[in-house]
Amino acid sequence: MRKYKIFKTYISEEIRLAYYDKNAVKTANRLLSKYYPDHELLKDEIDELVIKINNGEDREGFLKLRIDKLKRKLTEEPANLSEVKLNNLAKKIKHAAMMGLLEIFKEESNLMLKKCLTSNLDIDEIPEWLERSDVKEAILCSATLDVEFRKIVIMILKRRASNLPWDFRDLDANIEFIERMKSINVDVYSWIDGDDKLIKKLNNGEEIVFSIERDPIEIFNMGKYFKTCLSPGDINFFSVFSNIVDINKQVIYGRTRDGHVRARALIALNDDGGILTFYPYCNDNNINFKDVLKEFVHDLAVKMNTIVMSKGTVSTLIATRWYDDGPRDLVGEFPFAKEGSEFRKSLFKWDADELLANMEKAVEPIGLNERTIPIFISMPEIRKCNKFATVLFPFVMKLNLISESFYNYVQALVELEMTDMLQKLLPKIVNHVLSIYENYWSIRNWIEVLLEISPEKALYILKRTRLPHCRNWKDEEGEKIAAAGMAYLKLNRPNQAIKMFTIALNEYLTDETRKFCEEYIKEHA
Repeated sequence: MRKYKIFKTYISEEIRLAYYDKNAVKTANRLLSKYYPDHELLKDEIDELVIKINNGEDREGFLKLRIDKLKRKLTEEPANLSEVKLNNLAKKIKHAAMMGLLEIFKEESNLMLKKCLTSNLDIDEIPEWLERSDVKEAILCSATLDVEFRKIVIMILKRRASNLPWDFRDLDANIEFIERMKSINVDVYSWIDGDDKLIKKLNNGEEIVFSIERDPIEIFNMGKYFKTCLSPGDINFFSVFSNIVDINKQVIYGRTRDGHVRARALIALNDDGGILTFYPYCNDNNINFKDVLKEFVHDLAVKMNTIVMSKGTVSTLIATRWYDDGPRDLVGEFPFAKEGSEFRKSLFKWDADELLANMEKAVEPIGLNERTIPIFISMPEIRKCNKFATVLFPFVMKLNLISESFYNYVQALVELEMTDMLQKLLPKIVNHVLSIYENYWSIRNWIEVLLEISPEKALYILKRTRLPHCRNWKDEEGEKIAAAGMAYLKLNRPNQAIKMFTIALNEYLTDETRKFCEEYIKEHA
C-alpha cells in the first residue's frame, strides 16, 4: 500500500512536469531512461550503429558491444523500483518541473520588463546593452530607491539610448560647474572628453589599461565588482547614479585587454578645482593600484592645470546626495601619523591606557572610528609593538574596516604571533573573506594568511566559493586548486595534497606555485 502511494506521487509529479516544462518529454527521458528506456529511441540508436558498423567504423568492436547492450534493454522487463528509488525519482521530477516553472516566470518577467522599458524610455526596440543580465539587475534593484533616484535611473537609461552626451554636461547644474572651473583656469577637457589611458604590463606579461569610464552602464557595476556598499541592492547603491549624472565625479577602471575589471577608484573635482581620489579597489595582487592611481591622477592634474588634493568640498550637482566615504590621502591630514612625530616616537614607552588616551587625543574631534583607525593600522610600528596591536583589537572587532586595513591588522598579528587574538578574530575574518569574494585572486592574500593561522578555515572558504558550474576541483582555477593542496598539506593529509597539486599542474599557475607543486610531488609521490 505504501509503495502504491509513492508510485501515485511519482505519477503526479510527471503530470506536473508535463504542465510546466516545455521540453517535458526530453526532460523525462533524461531522468527516467536508466529505468524506463524509450524503445523507439533504443531502436533508432541500434539502426545508427548498424550503419556505422557496415561502413567499417567499428574496428575495435565497441559498437557491436553497444548494440548487444541496447538489445538486452529492449527485452528486459520494466524496472521494479524500490520505494526509495521511486521517491527519489519523484523528487527529481518535481525539481525539474519547478525549474520549468521558473523558466516560464523568467520569460514572462522579461517580457514585462521589456514592455516597461520601451514605454518609459520611448524606444521601439530594446538595444543589445539593455539585454545584459547585469544591466537588468541594476534596473530591478533601482526600483527600491526613492522617487528622485528612480527618475535619475530612467534619465540615465534614456540618455544612454539616445544620441545626446551620456555625461549630462548639458544640464544646468553641470554647465554651471564647468563654467566655474573654467573661471579658475581649470581645463576640463581631459575630465569630460579625454581618452587618456595608462597601460601597465604585469610580471606575467598581462597588460592592464587604466582610464576614465565613459559608458554609464559600465559604472552600474562599480560596487558589484568589489562587493562594496555600492553594489546593486546595497545600502549606498543610489550613489552609483550620483556618480554618473554629476559632472564633477568620474570612475577609473583598470581592465585587462579582454575587458575584465581588475581595479576601480572614484575621483572627484572639489569646489576649488582640485582632484580628490577615493579608496582604490583592486582584486589582483600583481597590480600596485595605489601607485598607478597616483600616477594617473597626477598626469590628469597636469593636463587640467590643477593639483591633486587631500580634502575639499565635493558638491552634489544633479543628484541631491551621494555617498562620500572620504578622500584617501588621510595620513597627510594628521601630524601624529607622520614619520618622526612625537606620537610615533612615544608609543613604545606608554602603557596601554596612556596609548589609548593619546590615540583619542590625536584624532580629536573626529574620534576613533572607521575613518581614523586605519591610519593607526597603517603605521609600521604596529608590526613591532604587541601593546599597540592589543589596544587596537577591540576597535577592529567592532568596526567594519575596509578590507586593506583589516588585512594589514591581521598580518601584524601573525608577525607578532598573537595567536589568541587571531583565533578570536577568525569568525570575522571568514565572514569578511566570503563577503568580498569575486574570484580567487580577490581573496588570495587572505587565503595565504588563513593557511598560516587556520588551514581548515582556508579550505572551508575555498570550498564555499566554488562556482555553480564547478562540479569538482578540476573545474577550478589552478592557483585555487594549489591553495587547497596547501591546506591539505598543513592538515597533515599529504595524499590529498598530492592529488590537488597534480590537478593544479594541468591549469595556469604562477611560476612559483608550479615549481612548488612539481618539487613536492617529485619528493613525496
